[in-house]
Amino acid sequence: MEVTDIETLAARIRATGMRELEWRRAASWLRLTREGSVAPIPHDEAHTEPFAVTSGHIVRSPAVGIFVGHHPATREPFVARGARLKRGDVIALIESAGFLREVTTDANGIVSDVLGSDAALVEYGQPLLILNIEVSE
Repeated sequence: MEVTDIETLAARIRATGMRELEWRRAASWLRLTREGSVAPIPHDEAHTEPFAVTSGHIVRSPAVGIFVGHHPATREPFVARGARLKRGDVIALIESAGFLREVTTDANGIVSDVLGSDAALVEYGQPLLILNIEVSE
């Protein structure tokens, strides 16, 4: 990793409002933290158990990246608790490698809980939203 790469990552942290970015590759490791942010969680304690959600239909992250829960232009959240969603509705964006990828719901339902938080790093398969499924008669 070059110094310009680190500067680019630092600029991304400032621009997105992220508090922390951790990057690992083979024997290399880098953690960038914004001044005045919350103390980072030690890596050993970060994910002690697999993602656990107890009930409802789970919408999961389709990729590793940064969770964006609001529309970039309007800053309005994509979804909120209690919102009625239809299959294909956009619930968030995942920023990865400079690209924004839409996260859509694969079912109709009412939002029970939004689990993703803005500027948080999410993993592939991580639960982002819980829906109470609506059954059509």
